[in-house]
Amino acid sequence: MRLVRKVMGPKYRYSLQLLLSLPEPVRVEHFARRKPLLAIHIGWNFDEAGRRLAGLSDNGDALDASILSLPVSIEQDLRRSTEIQAIRDANRDAIVQRLKADLVLPDDLPEEDALRVLWEKLRRLPAQHISANRLHYLAGLLALRDAMPEWFELWRKADKRRWQKQVHLAKSARNRRGTFYRQTALDLARRYEAMVLEMPDLKKAAEKLNELTGEKTDLAKKARAGRVIAALYSLESALHWAACKCGTAVLHLSGEETVKSCALCRGVSMVTDPEDGQMLYCEDCGSTVDRKKNGAANAWKLAKENLEPLVTEYWETVLTKTQEAAQRKVEKAQKMAAGRKARAAARKGVDGAESADSRV
Repeated sequence: MRLVRKVMGPKYRYSLQLLLSLPEPVRVEHFARRKPLLAIHIGWNFDEAGRRLAGLSDNGDALDASILSLPVSIEQDLRRSTEIQAIRDANRDAIVQRLKADLVLPDDLPEEDALRVLWEKLRRLPAQHISANRLHYLAGLLALRDAMPEWFELWRKADKRRWQKQVHLAKSARNRRGTFYRQTALDLARRYEAMVLEMPDLKKAAEKLNELTGEKTDLAKKARAGRVIAALYSLESALHWAACKCGTAVLHLSGEETVKSCALCRGVSMVTDPEDGQMLYCEDCGSTVDRKKNGAANAWKLAKENLEPLVTEYWETVLTKTQEAAQRKVEKAQKMAAGRKARAAARKGVDGAESADSRV
């Protein structure tokens, strides 16, 4: 059992969650016959019809592959939340400058008073280093002492309304994104016996500068921001969660250049379309194919070559980890029981010594 606190506007809402520890995960039944393998080439790029998250292929044909896209409304709400935060930051900078210029504390305020101590700290900091929370705390202290300027009160009320709207938009969008990922992952796990995931190096994608050369990386600021909107780690986690429920093997593919070779002719002369960076042109066979679809088709072919031993190794690893976890749980229970017996024996010994002293 755990207590959860959620911010609901200006108030808090508390709830109790009951957690069950089951020996085996709850399995989702699937009655239709499942296909053997699905390849998921994961990435992110903006599209007017919805941010493209992954290419999906279950037969190795790039022309028959599909694209998984994030619903447009989710990205719109996340961007709107970011815009509201930018407005709040700009207004915070302006109000801090006005506070430093116009705020006058009461003359009879003691040196050790919380308002004076806080203000002495804030006035030395640049506006970018002062959070809105500290300014709201300052406003509360000023209100208690009837020293609140009218213009500061107007900022406080406006910032509070923007904060409420921003938090609502961001939380709603993130919850809808998580639900979309879980539903999509369950749908895929029900239909396939194994999934092979090809994830980009998100840590490398987050780097602004190359550590060796000191030069800017290939990803622009917009591309790095899109990484946050896509939340690909959440998608990967949802796929693992759904696979566990449906009994689907999850394989990982890394280090293979699936995009640089043509899935149709196996040629390596792939050229990016200058007008659309997501389209590739093969100079060997003359075909034009989507980057993510091509990567998913090649990933499917690579995994299909050794599918049976890879799946067998995966389930052997899962079984070994399950047995080790069960063994650790048993050992922990034995240690806890031994500790309880030792404490009970110690208490019994103390009680016996006290009763002997009393008889003497």
